Amino acid sequence: MKSTDLPGFLSLAGLCAEGVVGHLQVLLYPESGAEARARLEAMAAAGVAVILHAPHHLHGVNLSAGTFGTASARQVEDAMARTFEAADLLRACAIVLHAGEYAPGRREEAVAAFSEFLDRYRDPRFLLENLPPHRGHMQMLGCTAPELQEIASGRVAGFCLDFAHLHCTASASAQPFRGLLAGFGTLPVRLHHLSGTPAGSTVDRHLPLDHPENGLDLPAVMGWIRAHPGIPTSLELHGAGSSEYRTQAAVFARLVASL
Repeated sequence: MKSTDLPGFLSLAGLCAEGVVGHLQVLLYPESGAEARARLEAMAAAGVAVILHAPHHLHGVNLSAGTFGTASARQVEDAMARTFEAADLLRACAIVLHAGEYAPGRREEAVAAFSEFLDRYRDPRFLLENLPPHRGHMQMLGCTAPELQEIASGRVAGFCLDFAHLHCTASASAQPFRGLLAGFGTLPVRLHHLSGTPAGSTVDRHLPLDHPENGLDLPAVMGWIRAHPGIPTSLELHGAGSSEYRTQAAVFARLVASL
């Protein structure tokens, strides 16, 4: 849920109360003021388990932006202050991070900038998420298990494995999805993100799991999830309400049991 959508959050909180889902993930928008804080306080009062997703490049917050002190870096500093405040208010057990994006040919600078970020900000709740390979002309940092391990350098507590993002990376690089997935077996994965995506797609679509266009390798994904029963899975469906999440939670349970 978006941090700006209190009614949607409270609707899904009802699914938590029923035991349909075990947690809610809140995507924090980089806003300030009394109204924003009041929404977070109302979410906290619902008393459900929360995972916080930090603002990222789509919100102008690029953790690979460059040397601290620049305008873009001040955006990062402001966003992280709000992220830590929100995580404390919501009693979030995890904070999901995107390493960010960079222009072609600037990967070395992006890696250095993200390293500087991790030097400045340490939190045991950080989980670094694998990203799809690109967004428009921009390249994404941290798409495969070896790359995540490289840029984290032992400075995060764990990782978030996004299956749709990995599908996009496999499609863009012409590598087998199952081979890329196996690489995560050496990482401390603490969270899964799951949604549908078309076969061969290099762009994340956040489709329902039973969507007719979903080309994700569901047998491989469900096999992984069954083999790691202690890791929670967040279903990430764009624009979905409590009714669709209720349906997709049932679809998820059926797929885990059958595939």
